[in-house]
Amino acid sequence: MTDTLRARGVAIAFAALAFAGGGSDARAEGFQLSPVRLSLTAKEHVASIAVLNPADVPLRIEVRSARLTQNAEGRAALVPSDDLLVFPQLVTIPAHAVRNVRVAATLPAGEREGAYEVVVTEINAFAAPAARRTAIALQMQADIPVFVAPQAERRSAAIADASVRNRTLAFSVRSDGSVHVVTKDVRVTGEGTGGKPVFAAGLEGGLLLAGGAREYRVALTRAQCGALRAATIRLRANDQDLVRALEIGPDACK
Repeated sequence: MTDTLRARGVAIAFAALAFAGGGSDARAEGFQLSPVRLSLTAKEHVASIAVLNPADVPLRIEVRSARLTQNAEGRAALVPSDDLLVFPQLVTIPAHAVRNVRVAATLPAGEREGAYEVVVTEINAFAAPAARRTAIALQMQADIPVFVAPQAERRSAAIADASVRNRTLAFSVRSDGSVHVVTKDVRVTGEGTGGKPVFAAGLEGGLLLAGGAREYRVALTRAQCGALRAATIRLRANDQDLVRALEIGPDACK
């Protein structure tokens, strides 16, 4: 029986290590990677990932690449692609040694940034005699995001499609530039007559790929929706503060 443990360099519900400057190494129990993110350009379309084996026994790893996509809820998915090459794909690393994996973009720069992940997985681990007698083998995996620069970099985001229907406040956040943005501090507040507070909700931010959009929905109670006369949506996209005010008529919740 084999259990697979994933140690993601981003959590594509896309999380923060790769974007918050949280260190230079991505760590899993079986190996360490550096750097935790790669940026490729037309001039520098080849880079290296250093893989360190800190154990007392050799380590075998498999390296592959895939294109990164997102659905409307912001969840990430990997799609097989040959646009990003990795070499070698199978590596044996001696104990306490480092091996480099080369990463290269195969396509010229496009209108939008290319987003990929390099996935490093431990395979057929060399186990010490005591470990070989156990029934469970642990395989470690780490993912490193790779962004390929577009022809021209333009970072922009917007709040769109804000409305209240069926006791639900809905809106979307769009990345309408040529490169990805990272959103945070997403917050929605509602006010009634005279500015009286009706509700407040904090929502999850995260990575938003170039050209992508993430949809949000806030469910309201019947009392909240009936009292609601205005709502304000606020968030931060990289260094840009976005605010959208929404006026709500008395019949919006009927």
